[in-house]
Amino acid sequence: MKRLTNVEMEKITIGILLQRNKLFGNTINMITFKDFYDKKCKSTFKIINYFYVNDKPFDPAIIEDFASSHKLDIDNDFLYGCISSVPNMENIDYYIERIFKYSRERKILNLTEQYRIEKISANELIEGINSFPVYNKTRKETNEDLIMKIIEDAKKGMDVNFPEEFQSINDLVGGVDKGDLIVIGGYSGTGKSSLMTALTAGFLRNDERVLVCSLEMNARANMRRLLANTQKINTMAFRKKALKEDDIIRIKGSIDILQNIFKYKCARVYTMEDIIREINDFQPTILFIDYLQNISDINTKLSDYARVTKHTLQIQQLTQNKLITTFLISQFNRPYDRKSVDRPRNHNLRDSGAIEERADMIFLLWWERKMKLESLLRLDGDRPEKIDIDVTKSKDGATGRKSWNVYPEYHRWRDPKEDKDKYGIPIEPILYEKAVEKSNKMRVKGYNDNE
Repeated sequence: MKRLTNVEMEKITIGILLQRNKLFGNTINMITFKDFYDKKCKSTFKIINYFYVNDKPFDPAIIEDFASSHKLDIDNDFLYGCISSVPNMENIDYYIERIFKYSRERKILNLTEQYRIEKISANELIEGINSFPVYNKTRKETNEDLIMKIIEDAKKGMDVNFPEEFQSINDLVGGVDKGDLIVIGGYSGTGKSSLMTALTAGFLRNDERVLVCSLEMNARANMRRLLANTQKINTMAFRKKALKEDDIIRIKGSIDILQNIFKYKCARVYTMEDIIREINDFQPTILFIDYLQNISDINTKLSDYARVTKHTLQIQQLTQNKLITTFLISQFNRPYDRKSVDRPRNHNLRDSGAIEERADMIFLLWWERKMKLESLLRLDGDRPEKIDIDVTKSKDGATGRKSWNVYPEYHRWRDPKEDKDKYGIPIEPILYEKAVEKSNKMRVKGYNDNE
């Protein structure tokens, strides 16, 4: 039997995908367009990926039209040539594996050439080769395999534990699995992004690879918040040109940690395609998407409900296929009256019931003082704010409410039991008080106008 060449296998793979769109799911987390050698196959695979991510059907005619509009050299002769080259529709996993291995061999050869012409050192050659992933071919699990794995998992605990300042969530839900989707919901300006910063800093300390896909703040704004958390510098000091010399020294001292030790990236994104590209490039273990309702779609005719439903499903599938832990931030519907609004429930999540349906866990934030007051003035040394996290959904059933002492100017979240002053006395947070209660207190202290 004739041995197929690399390019022939690439054309067969394209031919199979053109006939069976859904089989593209077999390629996810296995190969990307960068693994293809033939330029036409590379471009075609990239186009197929675009249609699959956007949940659109495709065939040779659609692919050719798209390629033509983007001035790519892909025509019907090439596409139908790929289809006619397919010997067996069921062997796609074999072709994917061969494409992956050929791609890896090319990378190793390229790296070896770089070493030969003395562009890299021997250590860089070894490190480079070791960094290339090895094909991980999975076999079908039997019931015995599943049971033994459950026992093993029970001994070591969950895949991902929350950072130490969020131990009370670990105590409640026991951590999370790779492939879990956690929705963080809240009203505008009530701590969602601050919680993301605190979790990011904690996960980085736990040696996780953290990717923040931001649809709201740019990378610089997110880095300011991360520096405020890790160096305990008031965020407003960055904005008001009020950094002290000691602050600058501490920030510069943290560069090596943030650059070479912490595995962190913040990317400004706009579409699901942007998010997928960043995930493929960075390969995170923890993903934050801030926030769901801001994700744009190429189909501008979709209603908000249809768009958010579509993106929620795509994020869930991506999370499971890539085996990453995703925190998806979601806005609430705006309240009619901020001062009379009550604690949120799952139905407050904006635009789509699919958010609640697809989530493995849901965290709802409640910052009463911020919600019911026009504004808050925070100064260094102020007592913390009280923010609650209501765990309203957990796939294993554990739900409940936990409170934190939060210093929003530093984006620091502390367990109230651990937040103590220098004398070991627990620090009490500032609580919301109704206008009548405040007036009564002022009267007792003798501050009203009549006294």
